[in-house]
Amino acid sequence: MNGSGPSRRDFLGRSAGIVTAGGVVPYWLTNSGAAAEQGSKNDRPNVGAIGVGGRGSEIAGYAGRHGDVVAVCDVHLARARKAWAVVSGDKAAVYQDHHKLLDRKDIDVVTIGTTEHWHSKIAIEAMQAGKDVYCEKPLTFSIDEGKQICQVVKQTGRVFQVGIPYVDTTDGAAKLPGMSDREQIGIIKYHLAQCVPVAENYNVTINVEPHGPFTTNPEMLLEIIDHFDSPHVKINFDTGNSFISGQDPVTFLEQVIQYVTHLPLKDVSQELTAAARGKDTGIASSSVYVGQGANAENISECIQLLKKHNWDGVLSIEVDGDQNVQSSIEWLRGQLDQ
Repeated sequence: MNGSGPSRRDFLGRSAGIVTAGGVVPYWLTNSGAAAEQGSKNDRPNVGAIGVGGRGSEIAGYAGRHGDVVAVCDVHLARARKAWAVVSGDKAAVYQDHHKLLDRKDIDVVTIGTTEHWHSKIAIEAMQAGKDVYCEKPLTFSIDEGKQICQVVKQTGRVFQVGIPYVDTTDGAAKLPGMSDREQIGIIKYHLAQCVPVAENYNVTINVEPHGPFTTNPEMLLEIIDHFDSPHVKINFDTGNSFISGQDPVTFLEQVIQYVTHLPLKDVSQELTAAARGKDTGIASSSVYVGQGANAENISECIQLLKKHNWDGVLSIEVDGDQNVQSSIEWLRGQLDQ
């Protein structure tokens, strides 16, 4: 190792303590100065990328800035070969079975960007194989899985990190008495201003969600976003919150679409619409399936608006109950096929 810089282990151990609003930041997502800190070429860890579709390929690319990607793995072999060319410059070995990648003694660190239900299993196997791990969220599907990972971390002494590319925030549920709207918007900007430099430094996007008395107002929301003029301050648009607050979700979305990175789809029951629309500013999730409630037509128009703008982001469904999830997916597929 180069005596002028920290060892790989020291570097990982120190970076494991770096925490932002979105969680622990992996060492290869730090600023470019960190790369120089690692010293010579021999100080760069060898990286194996497991799961390289979409976000998995992206984090492998980040890893390649500070380490050498020597292996890529994906159950979809065509996707693995694509990542092999893009991420490693045709230099990495390609695997379809992650166990073969983990068997390699020369790999120091693995990134895990697989389908979510594989995260905890592969993370545990990787640590037991002597690898440090960066895993995308969500990490587990149960508390027991989380406990098992903590136990393996202690047993193996490996460095383990969970990453998240986006964090969500919003204003409070109600306006503060004794303060003007301008004063309260100023407070929102002030607190966001404390977070934005950190988000920019660690390549994390802060999504402001319409959920309170200020953010469910399109003009006020845009004032907050535009204040920062930063690619790391965006919007998590919510069809249910915008509707229940009394806004027209389609008109609202059209005003802010250039900033939207994530769009949760929530319908609203007829009963809740009658009782709460224009009185509340948000709902946790939909009690009816998406397409069944009073907001269905608006959601359909929002989807067509996204298609019109060639929007590149994440759609999600927020409903209660397995059957509602299934019915929502079926309805949404029909909308996307139009």
